[in-house]
Parts: sequence; C-alpha cells; structure tokens
Amino acid sequence: MAAPGNTAHHRHLDFRPGGRTGLGTDFLRRALADWSVDPVAGADVLLVGAELLSNAARHADGLRRLDLDLEAGVLRVAVTDSSPGLPRARPDPPGASGGYGLGIVDRLALDWGSLPAGNGKTVWARLPAPHDG
Repeated sequence: MAAPGNTAHHRHLDFRPGGRTGLGTDFLRRALADWSVDPVAGADVLLVGAELLSNAARHADGLRRLDLDLEAGVLRVAVTDSSPGLPRARPDPPGASGGYGLGIVDRLALDWGSLPAGNGKTVWARLPAPHDG
C-alpha cells in the first residue's frame, strides 16, 4: 500500500462546444474533495484552475479538456483549448480591473507552462496539494 499522499490519481473532463468554466471549476472542486486535498492548498488549486479555465474561455475559441493529475502531493491542472496562441504573463497593470490571471498562476504554482495540442494548446500548472489518500 502506498504511503498517504503518494497515491496517483487522474481525472479528465471533455468540454462540449460552448462549455462553461463553472463546469470545470465544479469538477476540480469535487476531485479535491474526493482526493482529500488539504483545504488551504485546495483553495490555491481552485484559484489557479479557475484562472486557467477563464483565460482559455476568454482568449481562445473554446475549452476542450481539463486534466487533473495528483501524485506525491503535487497536483497538475491542465486546460486544453482551441487556440494555438501561447499565453504570456504580463506585469500587473496598475489600476486595471483585469489582466492579473497568469500573474496569480505564476505566484501560486510551483511551475507552469504551455504545450501545443493539435490545433490548440494545453496550459498547465503544478501546485502543492497535500492529501490523505
């Protein structure tokens, strides 16, 4: 039997055309609860996941897939969309009401990046996610 926190878990959600970010956020929230992720760490994971989903919905032609992989206390959140344009973090725009998403991801994640995926891309982030099972 694996030691607590070392069991590998995977889930994915395929989005239908016009898929909403809230569906992905709910899916992520359920996975965190099912995997007994520490609630404080889970809040950061939810925030980063919501930012990745929101960016894909706002800047791409649509959400395609959400992948969650938890292993050895690290959760990888990956969002695939239908735009080949690669994301880039911008300096925080003073006084702006938006544009902070990837800055938040950059501050909270252990690391993050993007990869080509068919005609689109996958943007991923890895975060600490201590859990019990």
